Amino acid sequence: MPEIVAVLGALAGWRVMGPRTGDGYNGAAGAGLTTSAVMTVWSVFTFALYEMIVESTKMRYDGPMQAIIGMFELCIEYGMWLISPEVIGTLVVGGIICGFITEFIGKRWA
Repeated sequence: MPEIVAVLGALAGWRVMGPRTGDGYNGAAGAGLTTSAVMTVWSVFTFALYEMIVESTKMRYDGPMQAIIGMFELCIEYGMWLISPEVIGTLVVGGIICGFITEFIGKRWA
């Protein structure tokens, strides 16, 4: 799963943070936080989707609607794991640092 999160992070950086470079370092901090949040939501959704597919192949759901409901229940469960000071702090600080790095690189090579 770390590889999947890395790909999702690269996609979020490319699609969310990339177009917002050049707004200065204050804008970069906001772009980094936004990208961090988008990557987290995409990751939680992807893991829940994967787990739902695994469980549905074991015939744990009565039908497709039950599987979709189960997937969103998994999203909530995984989201609850993220509500800790360590995870939130890492996402905030990491997002801001990555925003600054992106802004710095954007000023040098853009």
